[in-house]
Amino acid sequence: DNTSQIIGLMFDELTNIMNQMEWFIMFKQDFISMSQLYKQLNCLLECLRTLLIIDVNVGPSKEQFIRLLSKFYTFMISFCKSVIGREVNTDEMLLLKAVIDFTGQKIQKPLNFFIRAIQDPKVSAGKKQQKKAGNKGGKESAAGAASKNLRLARMMPNLVYLIEQYEQQIKLLNKHFKNEVIFLSIKLKCT
Repeated sequence: DNTSQIIGLMFDELTNIMNQMEWFIMFKQDFISMSQLYKQLNCLLECLRTLLIIDVNVGPSKEQFIRLLSKFYTFMISFCKSVIGREVNTDEMLLLKAVIDFTGQKIQKPLNFFIRAIQDPKVSAGKKQQKKAGNKGGKESAAGAASKNLRLARMMPNLVYLIEQYEQQIKLLNKHFKNEVIFLSIKLKCT
């Protein structure tokens, strides 16, 4: 119970940070402010990557995490649009490249695994987890798990759509900067 509360607080705090960053990109455009934004964004990316890797299965965390990832990709889409709409110096372009490449390289593998695990729960379930599930509650726990998996599976198309929209924004950035800096895109592998 405490673990699920801590995870919930963590997700809420990350959501609040993204809300602040959204406000920030709408009203602050100078480079000093933007460099602070990139520092926050890098911290946020590391947190998301860590959460994807540890794959916490406590309480409603997967649902919250899907919402958090959806919020993140919505933010990244608006952030990329804001970059296209203003002048970007070379230093900021390099910071932007680092952030986008991070989403394309370091988050890609755990994100693909997370999505596959939700689409096919057998992917993430080890033998110990399967034995525990079999010993717990018979038909009731199986029905609850099936209901939860169905609910999670229904949330996935929106997340996948947002990731695809983010990829489109990356392509627009490459076009906008005339391939001076090549931004890596996410190769989403869904089953």
